[in-house]
Amino acid sequence: MKMTRFLMPAALALATLFSASAGAQQHIKRDPAGDLLTLQSGDAVRLPVCMDSEGAKVRFSIARGQHTDYKGITSSWDAFSTFSVNGAQTILNTGLINSGISSDAVTYLAEHECVHHERGHIRKAYLDTMQGLPLDDQYGLELEADCGAAQSLQKKYGWGEMELRGIFNSFPQREKTDTHPSTAERLEKVLSCLVP
Repeated sequence: MKMTRFLMPAALALATLFSASAGAQQHIKRDPAGDLLTLQSGDAVRLPVCMDSEGAKVRFSIARGQHTDYKGITSSWDAFSTFSVNGAQTILNTGLINSGISSDAVTYLAEHECVHHERGHIRKAYLDTMQGLPLDDQYGLELEADCGAAQSLQKKYGWGEMELRGIFNSFPQREKTDTHPSTAERLEKVLSCLVP
């Protein structure tokens, strides 16, 4: 059976952890310098401008409610990337936006998803799925995306160990799964990727 799209959930956003505020209004204001996402707190986060491995611009959008990933796991607190005939996309769920998550944590998650696109993880997974081929080692791809995000944010904003520890400490502390490393392992990888 062919899938119409491939979904790769952000490893740090694995389950419904925070209650969503039904009345909150979320929106993304389109801007060539990077779309602006307004969080429930009122903070605005500039989302990165990212291109996929073939040079196509990745579009950010918001999903309301829950989604089911390619493994059948349903969540309302996450960020995930897709690639379909409609192009590359990263979707931020309203559960994530309404959770009280910090703007730095959203910046990290958005950058992590961009790395998946930039390095071709999403496009390749989509094409492999359409051809009935097994998927690459997602566990390793998550660590690669974490490392790329840490290096990018260090270069852009000067983020170091203190900022990244704070972000990872704010995420759910998850155990290792078949597709995602534990939160502790991910933090260790991120810190090892920083340029001294």
